[in-house]
Amino acid sequence: YYHTYGHIDTLRLGILMQIKLMKLDCAQVKLEDGAVLLNGHPIVMAENVPLLHGHQTLQQLTQQRRQLLAELDRCRADYLADSTPEKEAAFFAASAALNRISEQLTAVEQETMALMTTVAEMTSDGRVLTHRQKEALKHFNQGDYAAVYAILKDEERENERKRAEARAEVSKQELQGYVEEELLLIQTEKAQGLTKERVQCILASYQKVAELTQTHDLNKDVLYDYASFLDSQNQQTEAIAVAQKLQWHYSNPSITVADDKKAALYNLLGNLYGKTQHYQEAEQAQCKALDICAELAVQNPDAFEPDLALIYNNLGILYSDTQRYEDAEQAYCKALEIYTRLTARCPDAFEPDLADSYNNLGILYSDTQRYKDAEQTLCKALEIYTRLAARNPDAFEPDLAMSYNNLGLTYHDTQRHEDAERAYCKALEIRTRLAARNPDVFEPDLAQVLWNLAALYKNQKMKEKLQQLLIQAQPLFEKLAQRDPALYADKAALIRKLLKHL
Repeated sequence: YYHTYGHIDTLRLGILMQIKLMKLDCAQVKLEDGAVLLNGHPIVMAENVPLLHGHQTLQQLTQQRRQLLAELDRCRADYLADSTPEKEAAFFAASAALNRISEQLTAVEQETMALMTTVAEMTSDGRVLTHRQKEALKHFNQGDYAAVYAILKDEERENERKRAEARAEVSKQELQGYVEEELLLIQTEKAQGLTKERVQCILASYQKVAELTQTHDLNKDVLYDYASFLDSQNQQTEAIAVAQKLQWHYSNPSITVADDKKAALYNLLGNLYGKTQHYQEAEQAQCKALDICAELAVQNPDAFEPDLALIYNNLGILYSDTQRYEDAEQAYCKALEIYTRLTARCPDAFEPDLADSYNNLGILYSDTQRYKDAEQTLCKALEIYTRLAARNPDAFEPDLAMSYNNLGLTYHDTQRHEDAERAYCKALEIRTRLAARNPDVFEPDLAQVLWNLAALYKNQKMKEKLQQLLIQAQPLFEKLAQRDPALYADKAALIRKLLKHL
């Protein structure tokens, strides 16, 4: 049935395996009845390949299959000569036995071909082999499995493994030390104030650290800080990608992660999803954070009530953005209740958070046309931000400008135009200064207050002031329209139109 071939050496087998490794559609390699077939044609007899010839299970199953084929032929002949029920039963029994052996043989053949492919890969793709691998493979290809065991189960090999692990652990500690140094460098950059150049340096450092933690399986908690910084720079899409890597790491069942870290990550993801209008994902993440933190706060209120208040505040923002105003008010009030209590005990630590809650609740009141409540609440926020910005302008001037802008919107809505103009102009003065230092972060805020003030001047028919303001705003809006046309192109076009007719 098969052609007769002479001795097949390991070079010939290597050629065969190269064909298999190429994985060409036209090259089908398999074992069948003592031979290696290429596209259905026998090219290597198993008895000439030590790896196959020494495979006892393969040889036994092949022999059984041959015997059963002969038995099946005999039963078929008996049945054709005398079609009795007994001979029919014998024929079907032989056929069933042959099918079982054939299935077993196919499985063993597939495993053997996979093993042969692995050996071919190890010996032909140019990878560096250890001295033990080289020696063991030589015996393996000769079918001398006892020699393979002797080499690879040697006690000295285990000692070498332990020494290698120790060296790897030292290297890992050194790399972790480098990561800590890079984080200190980041803190040094932040401490000097964020300029465009420093932001780029910080992002480059975070990227370097993130790659090291991924490549060498170092402490990945730094990814949280990286995502948070990206968020602060209005790079929410990039921040989500980094935060999701940390989420995937935390989801590993073999890793123990503290509940407070999980809650913090869910809270961050909730904020990021909300800012990118993935509201369903945002609510799911925030509610997971809330569930974890609420339980932690019961056990240890001093440690976890601040985190609980933050999550309530962020849920309020999410519900406001999705016009679930009653839910938003309840969440803001819970945050405000906690922050008021915490601020009474430690004002330096919690006044900024208290101001944020007042600000957010004031915006909600304004959006729902409860203007008196809005003014009172926003003024409380403004009072705190003014005090904080006087002590630390780099940290709190952005919040102070935001507070002036929000109060200006409320005054505008209630026809208190002079008060609105004063508030807008204070916000404009601060944001102009901030945008000069860090345009990527603060130019959108500057554009916002310019737009609000222009709307006020237009409504009041203050043409001279409107013209001066639009001349100032036009270059900024043209620039932003190039960066984000969906958000700014229409506004830039309207400014051009208004200037043409003034």
